Amino acid sequence: MSLVANRGEKRYLSTEMDVHYTVTKAAPPGISGAQLPTAKWQILPVNATDMEEIVKVGDVVLLKRGSSQKYLDAQSGRDDEYYPGDGLTSADESDPQKESVKWKLELAYDTDRKEIVEGDFVKLQTLWQNSDNEYGYLQGEFDPKEPKQRVFSFGNGRRDNGSNWKITRTS
Repeated sequence: MSLVANRGEKRYLSTEMDVHYTVTKAAPPGISGAQLPTAKWQILPVNATDMEEIVKVGDVVLLKRGSSQKYLDAQSGRDDEYYPGDGLTSADESDPQKESVKWKLELAYDTDRKEIVEGDFVKLQTLWQNSDNEYGYLQGEFDPKEPKQRVFSFGNGRRDNGSNWKITRTS
């Protein structure tokens, strides 16, 4: 599946090997973002006994990068401005037990339905507490002047501030 940022231009949660953090990336013309190899993710429930188990609201999940054994880590991304532990994300962690790779899944809107399905808008809250003792949300950067479009693990997920993500199926 892929995660599409729900604000501004359609951008996909993506990993780039030449940078040390996760980004949001637009799909090139003529290509669906779901076809981008760097935008493919698996949502894996932490406590599932069966990997085919339905993902539900409130589940703690891992975001696994494509077919790799790497997970999105809420505190491992870094660049010249951010240091590891500051809330910049990266899909480079191989330990699924590490607290900062676990995310609590929420629907972005109220509904009685508990199952998460394709097309849903979700929020992903980190289980990792930052230095201010806060639990952040996976949040994309939506500044058109910012070419790097980093993805953070902080911010108030109660507003639409870049923390809503649409689930789409990849082929």
